[in-house]
Amino acid sequence: MQPRNFIQKTNAPQKNPYVADDSFDYFKTSFYSESPKIGFEIGRGAVKDLASLKDIRAEVTLDKSASINIGDRTFSLPIRLKEIREEIESSMEIPKLEDNWDQEGAKKVEDSVYLSSIDFLVNYSTYIYNNSRIIIDAPEINPCADGSIDLSWRSAKLRLLINFKPSADGIKANFYGDLYDPAKSMQGYIDLTQFQNSFAEWMKQLEK
Repeated sequence: MQPRNFIQKTNAPQKNPYVADDSFDYFKTSFYSESPKIGFEIGRGAVKDLASLKDIRAEVTLDKSASINIGDRTFSLPIRLKEIREEIESSMEIPKLEDNWDQEGAKKVEDSVYLSSIDFLVNYSTYIYNNSRIIIDAPEINPCADGSIDLSWRSAKLRLLINFKPSADGIKANFYGDLYDPAKSMQGYIDLTQFQNSFAEWMKQLEK
């Protein structure tokens, strides 16, 4: 079954997904909760965690960039990453959602969770572009009923879901991705405290 958060967008007028009405199919729970109702249907075997790597200090030639202001934070993206910038801008209402935003008990998405997901998206997409001149697809940025955030991609080669969730130890990022073949899949945790070059290399397969 095709994951709902990877259904292709159409040119038809879209409803605001954050405004409750009877026809909208709300997220019931996060992909990484005990009873997932969205995301991939996958087996539990062969879990592969990415090893933490040292911070990357690459010397790159930067293109012109555009700024995105979110609260007291300013993010900068290369101008050519326009679709990613637009997706971020369209997601900026998420932190304004209050508890029960889906009328079914959904939790508020805390600013720290939302900003962690944006930090990741900006840092990795910029690194990939500046070092490889690869423009990756813009993900969908979606709030989940448990107060977490999903970044979800479905490109020609790779589908990838990253969930950012608050925990007692800070923000945790879990991921699952595959090449449309469960035998060529990866899942595990992303260390958000340092840049992981191996994960960025893998994300190059999200090229538009």
